[in-house]
Amino acid sequence: MTTLRHARPEETAAIIALENTAARVYRALEGYDWVVDMPPMTEDEVGRAIEAEAVWVALLEGVIVGAAVCFWHGTDCHLRELNVHPRHARQGLGSKLLAAVLEGARNKGCSRVALTTFSHVPFNGPWYERTGFRTISRPAGWLAEERAEEARIGLDRQPRQAMELHLEG
Repeated sequence: MTTLRHARPEETAAIIALENTAARVYRALEGYDWVVDMPPMTEDEVGRAIEAEAVWVALLEGVIVGAAVCFWHGTDCHLRELNVHPRHARQGLGSKLLAAVLEGARNKGCSRVALTTFSHVPFNGPWYERTGFRTISRPAGWLAEERAEEARIGLDRQPRQAMELHLEG
């Protein structure tokens, strides 16, 4: 049985390790092997998100097997990372984590959840589209800054997109 809850400060390193482990799935995708070498979130970033109660973890027998890391931007929730350990993929954990994020964002008073992702990776853009997210053709504000930072660090080697899901009251 998987348990979902907010992350704790002492779990920061495990969340970063999970991000590194989850990135390994990109090795199997033609043209995406470089993603494995991209730097993960920093301890400071994850720590700030945990402190803001914007990180959810999925635990199986006490071990973190999934995590969603978000940042609050006014009435926006930025879903920065959603990772599931490859051994536990395709079991609905990503959907459960996304549901926790959406509920948390609603409870925080957010009107939308936004993210950036690879456009053509099946478990990225197409998956988010199936869950109700829509592509933003011209991101603005903090999301435009996020896209610019991604381009600066080289994440645009493959097509990326900004996406959003508007939350109902």
